[in-house]
Amino acid sequence: MDNFDLRKYLAEGRLFEEDFKNPILDKYLELKKSIDYKTVFPTDLYDFVDSLDNTEREGLESDLGLERDDLAEGRLLKEELRDVEDILLKAGFRFDDGLLGGVGSGGAGYYDIVNDKIYGYNQSGPWNEEEFNKFYDNFEFNSNLYDSEDLEDLEISQPQLDKGIYAVGDDGYVEVSDNGDIEIYAIPQLSDEEGREFLPAFKMDASGRAIPQFSKDEMRKMLKDDLMYII
Repeated sequence: MDNFDLRKYLAEGRLFEEDFKNPILDKYLELKKSIDYKTVFPTDLYDFVDSLDNTEREGLESDLGLERDDLAEGRLLKEELRDVEDILLKAGFRFDDGLLGGVGSGGAGYYDIVNDKIYGYNQSGPWNEEEFNKFYDNFEFNSNLYDSEDLEDLEISQPQLDKGIYAVGDDGYVEVSDNGDIEIYAIPQLSDEEGREFLPAFKMDASGRAIPQFSKDEMRKMLKDDLMYII
């Protein structure tokens, strides 16, 4: 496997079953393909990589042509993002009306329009599978972006944070850019009609990717059959 160039094989579409001579590499590629087809969660791949001992991991890195840091990047979701809500509040941000403002505490309401497109107002129907697929397959967080002028106008000081992505309590995330721009993202929640249960539909990892917290079939059932709301 010393001369195996995975990237070349993938690019040329020449990776077949007979090429799998390493069971660890075989399993890694199988999980990665399943993630692309959304039949398993990214965390399954991260758990597999974490289960390898140092020798196995070094062999996989060599086969993939990756450095250790590149392989470790796949485990970013498992690393707890630092909660910086107190730092944002100290800088002058206020979240009394939700992270993005304009609604109740907790961010409820930022995804109401998406919910209505999928299943109608108050889940009155009809179910729209196309809109559900758009939501699940191409999800993007709703957010507010603040540049230096915005912060000055709002009398908010620049948060003392390095470039990166951080948690804001249990309701969302904040991204600090190189130029000092601040972008705050709200987590979409799945809620029952009475508002007694709130479950995150997607979370964000340290690289900014949206990670579904349920399989597509599970989320479809929760919305279509259990009549939960996206808020």
